Amino acid sequence: FNQTKTGIGYSITTEPYEAGKECSAKAIEQIGDSPINIVIIFCSGKYNPELFLAGVRSNTGNAPVIGGAAFGVFTNTELSYEAYEATAAVLSSDTIKFQTFSQGELNIDEYAAGIGLANKINGTGTENAKGLLVFYDTAKSRNPPLLNFVSPLFAALKDQIDPALCCAGAGVMGDFQLTSCFQCFDNTVLSTHFLGLFF
Repeated sequence: FNQTKTGIGYSITTEPYEAGKECSAKAIEQIGDSPINIVIIFCSGKYNPELFLAGVRSNTGNAPVIGGAAFGVFTNTELSYEAYEATAAVLSSDTIKFQTFSQGELNIDEYAAGIGLANKINGTGTENAKGLLVFYDTAKSRNPPLLNFVSPLFAALKDQIDPALCCAGAGVMGDFQLTSCFQCFDNTVLSTHFLGLFF
């Protein structure tokens, strides 16, 4: 029968590889032997993101990964925003198809980046999709600290994709000083990118 399972893991371990390994293992435990179709991860800007992602990857194989920096995380039972924290969610479904997309040069032109992501989404077909989650780099530059603007991003999506598609998202940042902003996409740590999870 049709089934969708979700697992969520959490870690406050200070070592980034172990944090990624721990939170992903806890999430996977909750879905048992079901195949992992998508992994969504967030971690403190205090971590080395490459090592954190490697820890997640030690448990998740080749499943698609999307996420990024966060200066706080929470689950149903845990909350942390002052130290080292990380979380991972894994989903397994035999009814929902998950697709991930990445578009760079967000710091150059937010609207153009939105158009680029929309074109990639439209190229896969949208007839059965219901939703789109997006995560973008909050920082246009670190010195001086400047923000990317979300309005042109969503204006581009509104102009290009099916208006019936539900869309939500957030900017990712590791601290209020914008010194640690990054995105995680499959096996790579990125910056100044616009990421989409299409399902």
